[in-house]
Amino acid sequence: MICLENIVNLAYDHVTQIYNTRFGVVISQGAFADLIVCLTQFSKNHKFQKKSLQAIETLKSSILKLLKTPECPLSVKEQGKEARSEAAHGTQKQPTAQTQEEQFWFPVLFAFHDVLMTGEDLEVRSRALTYLFDALMKYGGDFPLDFWDTLWRQLLYPIFMVLRSRSEMSKVVNHEELSVWLSTTMIQALRNMIKLFTHFFDSLSYMLDRFLDLLVL
Repeated sequence: MICLENIVNLAYDHVTQIYNTRFGVVISQGAFADLIVCLTQFSKNHKFQKKSLQAIETLKSSILKLLKTPECPLSVKEQGKEARSEAAHGTQKQPTAQTQEEQFWFPVLFAFHDVLMTGEDLEVRSRALTYLFDALMKYGGDFPLDFWDTLWRQLLYPIFMVLRSRSEMSKVVNHEELSVWLSTTMIQALRNMIKLFTHFFDSLSYMLDRFLDLLVL
């Protein structure tokens, strides 16, 4: 009889095989967000920590993979090719319903946020938090302000919304005592927020009122 762990391992092996050998196809077929959701669920599985840690590391590596995959518009090679093509033919790429940031950056950043807020393993959550802010620090300088607004509303501020009431906290923290959440994840998140806002202060200073409200909270 096949045990549950073997099934999980087999499923993850198939996902990583697609990730490693068909990433460009995933991008071109518009399935990138689906792949990220799949890896997110593996990261949040609460029975097999080893697999969760492997999955969160794969999520982290997906950023560099995006930037190196020619099929991805974020790829330097692809951006250069499109620019040359448009210049040669005097054409512009047709606009899509989503920006490149929404198509590619948001799924990965939201994955880290999702693991952080709903994952049960403390180490996996801690890595998700670290990788979220590492990515923002490293690549956020290229994000348009509209996208920063989206990140604030949907990813960053919601991390701290649970402080508003114990009922909100209970929706997220059902696996640890409140004091543990506050002394580990929440403190780490606040330090990262301060570091992030300081690093990008010149461009994010228009958010100062929101940031001060967060500190008050």
